[in-house]
Amino acid sequence: MPDYAGLLTAIRISCVSAYYSISGLTAFFAAAQIPIIAMGTALEVGKDLNIVRLRLNVVGSFMKHYLTGSFIISPLITSRGVVGFLGKAHLDQAAPSAQLQAEVILLDEQIQTERGNIVANKLVLSPMDSSVTEILTRSQDERGAERAVQLRRGQREERATVVVGNLI
Repeated sequence: MPDYAGLLTAIRISCVSAYYSISGLTAFFAAAQIPIIAMGTALEVGKDLNIVRLRLNVVGSFMKHYLTGSFIISPLITSRGVVGFLGKAHLDQAAPSAQLQAEVILLDEQIQTERGNIVANKLVLSPMDSSVTEILTRSQDERGAERAVQLRRGQREERATVVVGNLI
């Protein structure tokens, strides 16, 4: 009695292997996808038919040797196709991460630029703030506070330039 479970399992394995092999071969030879699909399909069907013929012993001695040799070579082509499929999958996975890495580098450079702008702005604003603070600490009356406010108003344009320059 035939082993139908084994036969079904072998057919499933063969179909999955054929799919990955043909997908991988089309990844290797992207310019000729239709011919590769036709060749790969014929190769996989032929491989399965060769096994059936060898198993049923319906061929002569010369054909047994030929079919055995072709059976040894065709899995090598199938495995090369599977390697192509896996290689393409790896490259497809690596490409987005390389793009993300480039974006992170760009954002890091922008952050460094902004940090430099902040330091430069602090260098510009610090003397202005210290002059206002100095007037306030030296004076003991209301006129000193008024002078500090006037000085601060006089610095308004320069302070606005620093802030606007930072936003651009």
